[in-house]
Amino acid sequence: MNAMRAWKREQVSRYGGMMRLGERADFPQLPANALVSITHGINMKLHQIIVSTLVNEIFIMPSLVRNENLLYAEGHGNLVSGESLLITVWRGKGMIQFRDHGSHGWAKERLTRFVFGQDVIAWFLTYAPKDHCIPSAEEARYLAEAFGKMMVKGSFVRSAVRPVFVNEAQA
Repeated sequence: MNAMRAWKREQVSRYGGMMRLGERADFPQLPANALVSITHGINMKLHQIIVSTLVNEIFIMPSLVRNENLLYAEGHGNLVSGESLLITVWRGKGMIQFRDHGSHGWAKERLTRFVFGQDVIAWFLTYAPKDHCIPSAEEARYLAEAFGKMMVKGSFVRSAVRPVFVNEAQA
């Protein structure tokens, strides 16, 4: 089944778009062992966007289509604002293997400081969703900025912390 998946692209504005692998409707409730990973960046320059897009299109996105541990992926980008947002949902710990090895591991190791350098502010967050839901783009931005590992101008300045959700705080 996973070999038949394809990225669906949608233009949101003149300079912005969205791409999806899978359908949100297929996951009204995520499996108990699901992990959500969010990468959010702002202030990217055109050359950083071009390099990031090329690496993603050639090396990373094709392997995501075939990855049986990836349940859902959604990416948002805007050329004018220099914003990018990627939300992925993984089965169990499959994300860790993908993140650290193969083409993504190579790109992460060698290109992170370039793509997220200069004036870029970036956040990286992976968590187990206690509400068993895929966050909306707005929720993902908030979660990443509030709880994610933070990188400013290519240097890490803050570690990630586990998100606390309203229903958890009341328990």
